[in-house]
Amino acid sequence: MPNTNTLIAHRGGVVDQERSENSFKALEEAIRRGYTHVEIDTRITADGHVICFHNDELMEEAGIDGRISAMTKDAVTQVVLTRSGERIPTFEEYCAHCANRIGVMIDLKGCREEFIVSYSDEIQAALEYVSMVYHGYHVTHLDSTAHFFWNGQMYNGRPSSLVSTNRGATVGSIDNARNGIVGRGVLVDVPLIRGVDWLDRDEAVMPEDILAAEERCGFKIEPGDILLIRTGQLKRTRAEGPFNPAVDGSTACQAACLPLMRERDIAVLGTDTSNDVMPAPYPKVRNPIHQVALIRMGVWILDNANLEELAVACAERNRWEFMLSMGPLRIVGGTGCPVNPIAIF
Repeated sequence: MPNTNTLIAHRGGVVDQERSENSFKALEEAIRRGYTHVEIDTRITADGHVICFHNDELMEEAGIDGRISAMTKDAVTQVVLTRSGERIPTFEEYCAHCANRIGVMIDLKGCREEFIVSYSDEIQAALEYVSMVYHGYHVTHLDSTAHFFWNGQMYNGRPSSLVSTNRGATVGSIDNARNGIVGRGVLVDVPLIRGVDWLDRDEAVMPEDILAAEERCGFKIEPGDILLIRTGQLKRTRAEGPFNPAVDGSTACQAACLPLMRERDIAVLGTDTSNDVMPAPYPKVRNPIHQVALIRMGVWILDNANLEELAVACAERNRWEFMLSMGPLRIVGGTGCPVNPIAIF
């Protein structure tokens, strides 16, 4: 199988004591080492030309006092880079060196509109580079069983050393769900059951809330279900503005719900928060829902899901069961990934 890895050289190539950022020497070394792409930085000169340079100030890379934005192209391109001894290249010169040799990713620094206007006749496509830290309090994501540990172990008693920085998750990876997750979804709308707009951040979802939802809404949580718990936190955020769960606290299921979830043998637990009460109620177990569900129960966890539109749809239909589909990204060795859950009635 051919190597499909993408290797991107930052700041115009391989930068060291002899090769300046965004220089031809740095570019040539990146090509020699087998990089597939080079990321270059662009700036606009005072007379509207695009050149390859990271900072607006010249002092760090050229040792002179001056700013790219205040100089003409002719003046900038006569400046010699301290480490490589080369002059600052124009965007056209740099791309000519890259043509048919290495892919180019362009970081527009302070010249977005000018760049588009200058090259609008030549640009034939658009693309994106997306980078994110999806674990945490904001991005809707699915946790695999490799995400949390307890006493040096992960799910099924495997040693936590099987997850490392250089190799990723060698067991329990999100890639195990590469063919997708489709199952029966059930929504427990706790604000509906309690008759409130949302749960306060110092409140927690209790087993009684789940049981009350079953009785009122006419369903029963069954083995293999994808259990979704709505607390109304997204509705509150839309009404009052953003908050920081680490500082302001956050609601979620209390650990007392875990025995009920184990009894019903759910497959996935999701909510509109990060799934653990904050601040943590236990001094040693900081994330009891994650650490028990992932490590001891093998239940995958969906964090930060938008359940607002789903709650409306369920109420309109008086139906709290549906088919739920999720297509995790194929991240080999990943402990999770962003997902877009879709409920189908």
